[in-house]
Amino acid sequence: MDIMKILNNDLEGMSEEEKQYVNVFSEKLKDKIIEDLVEVEENRIISLIKENKEGYKDLIYSIYAEGIIGYRSMNIQLLINIYIDKCGDEKLITTINDIIL
Repeated sequence: MDIMKILNNDLEGMSEEEKQYVNVFSEKLKDKIIEDLVEVEENRIISLIKENKEGYKDLIYSIYAEGIIGYRSMNIQLLINIYIDKCGDEKLITTINDIIL
């Protein structure tokens, strides 16, 4: 199977068994990415509270004034892009390997 097709949720040409596997894999990957991203944000907020009150105030203002979209409502490709930006390519590869194995 082509990993890029899987990450883009392109199920064309796959058997029902493969589609089921891809759907389970994608859901597990999405859950793990969300879990890791929330942890990154928690740590950032805790750090801001301790070390940078103005940064914390700016973050709170941004959340309430400009809004924030929840990770659960994002598609997997957008989540992967955010994950790579915040955690790096190597962490994504490790996460994918952990789910596969």
